[in-house]
Amino acid sequence: MFIIDIHSKIKNLSTEELRRNARLYFNELRDRHHQDNNLSLKWFIELFKDDLYLESLTREELEAITNLEYLKYVIGKRRTFKLMPTP
Repeated sequence: MFIIDIHSKIKNLSTEELRRNARLYFNELRDRHHQDNNLSLKWFIELFKDDLYLESLTREELEAITNLEYLKYVIGKRRTFKLMPTP
């Protein structure tokens, strides 16, 4: 399957599915980097605790998160969520 095909399938996901992926992505970032002294964990946790930031993301931004996760899968990098659009 070509990347353009996957991108088309991602564009067909509902906004709620995209938002769910983004929530998983942000939770994984928080968990993966919680010991990074360069990040203010309190700031990061506050940013995502009430979903206001997540709700403020545009559909295009939500699609970008899912597209980037798929590209990570294609090049063999660790990905945050396992959602792969079905062929």
